[in-house]
Amino acid sequence: MEKDGKFAFSVISDPSKVRLDYDTTILPPKQFLFPPEEKLMEFRRDGSPAKETIDETKRILFGVHPCDIWGMTILDWIFAGKYPDPYYQTRRKNTITVGLNCTGPRNEYCFCQSMGTYTVDKGYDLMLMEEGDNYIVHIKTDAGNQIVRQNSDMFADATADDTKELSNTLVNKKMKAKFKRKLDIRNISELLDFTYGSPVWKEFGDRCLACGACSYVCPDCYCFYVKDKMDLGLQNGERDRSWDCCLYVDFARCAGGHNFRKDRATRLKMRFFHKEKSFMDDYGRPACVGCGRCIKSCPAKIDLTEIFAKLRGG
Repeated sequence: MEKDGKFAFSVISDPSKVRLDYDTTILPPKQFLFPPEEKLMEFRRDGSPAKETIDETKRILFGVHPCDIWGMTILDWIFAGKYPDPYYQTRRKNTITVGLNCTGPRNEYCFCQSMGTYTVDKGYDLMLMEEGDNYIVHIKTDAGNQIVRQNSDMFADATADDTKELSNTLVNKKMKAKFKRKLDIRNISELLDFTYGSPVWKEFGDRCLACGACSYVCPDCYCFYVKDKMDLGLQNGERDRSWDCCLYVDFARCAGGHNFRKDRATRLKMRFFHKEKSFMDDYGRPACVGCGRCIKSCPAKIDLTEIFAKLRGG
């Protein structure tokens, strides 16, 4: 949905307000699977059992770009991996994702082509691929197939020419050349090891405001903190979970007041080491999907593609 020239995922009751020509939403669809703030449980002082508050709302995410679907897939690795999170898993299970393929960069900040997230082959139920005045629809799951069958009057079989033309569009070299921003991820884990003490970190750390905007708009940042709240009578309470950010000055503060990442340069470096090196080492790809939201939202105009170009000596 568009508002004041910006786009956001929102509950839609009027189909005419759906915009499939949007560039990038302010916040990624992460917000519907892992909300900025959520209640985990309620408890009482009288000793009665605590009550979980798991959101079981069924929803459809419509028109999700491949980079954001990749972001959701990375969240799956975290919240449905070794330590499954029932709150995330329940939302994910109750969410149908209808993707929308891109036919070029959505705005000047995109560098998904560099990150291998320009296309996606999993994590969605249906994928819409623009072809002239129509859309070719790829069915990925049983849930997606059921939607098509229940609305069969809206669909027709794609021809061989349709799919051939689409394939040509997706691999078109001229289209790839439209991406102005690029990030070289070759040997990125080794690069970060080698440049751990680089002055580049202080250069950009001195510019960083530690506002956390980059983390909040990122499709796959997942740090959070947990707090308990009591009512004024101290009889009833709730446990809440909220988004956190590794750039905040209190993020690494320990009991006793020691802070092992006091300066912004160290925190900025930690953010990129985690997203680019740790994920590459553990999962075989960085936790960056190239959507460009962090670049667009940064009030200090910090551009991670510029950081890595300088680390490579560019």
